[in-house]
Amino acid sequence: MNIPNILTLARIAFIPLLVVLFYLPFSWSMPVAAGLLVWPRLPIGWMAI
Repeated sequence: MNIPNILTLARIAFIPLLVVLFYLPFSWSMPVAAGLLVWPRLPIGWMAI
């Protein structure tokens, strides 16, 4: 299994967590949800260079 496939599976696994974090009434939940959304995409931009 290569890195793009692992990142895709990580994004799929994070979807329920993102939904839960999005609806939590805490001030830290939105930045954490945004970080989880952006984190798997960072290496893709790096690999495209």
